[in-house]
Amino acid sequence: MKKFKLLLLIITLPHLIFAQSKNIEAKSKSVDYIKANIYRIDITQPIFPEYETITLSGIYEHRIKNSFSFLGKIGIGTSVRKFGSSSNRYQTSFHLYSAIEARYYFTLKRRQKKEKPVLNFSCPYLAIEQNLFTNPIVLINQTSKDAFEGNTRTFINLGYQKQIGKLHLGAFFGVSAFVKDFSIYDKGRNISPVHGGLMLGYVFD
Repeated sequence: MKKFKLLLLIITLPHLIFAQSKNIEAKSKSVDYIKANIYRIDITQPIFPEYETITLSGIYEHRIKNSFSFLGKIGIGTSVRKFGSSSNRYQTSFHLYSAIEARYYFTLKRRQKKEKPVLNFSCPYLAIEQNLFTNPIVLINQTSKDAFEGNTRTFINLGYQKQIGKLHLGAFFGVSAFVKDFSIYDKGRNISPVHGGLMLGYVFD
């Protein structure tokens, strides 16, 4: 009987070890894996709505090397900045939006050593960003004179992002990289030197 139990253990042990290693590997990949190419769609709510519009963007992030990535965005923004009379209350403008960003995830290696989740760069980052909002392409109950005007800005950002399953969460805050931005749209307005936002999105396979 003892020999039979020992034989059974010898036969089944490799299968148990293999299954356990597969579970560990799957769990590890679910929290540690960083794809070379990441695709997602995000809604960004600005913290400073007097400067930026709410944007819906398609995003592509490419892992360059180790803790560095390059990110591109393209989408559409909408702004409700003023309120008219009760019969013409909502004044809305729509704008095209794009941005490029170079990111450095400065805690990535430390988080990996501590075996903390870093799925698709789930950690803080420093970045330099160049973005562009066009002049309005669609106006609702609003004239072009009163609408949010297009601009292009350069920012140095501090941000954080996290992926939970397919859900993407993020936040960022940035300051203007130049004392005076070289803007193709800036008409001498007093634009805020800071920006920031909260992000909610979906990550594609």
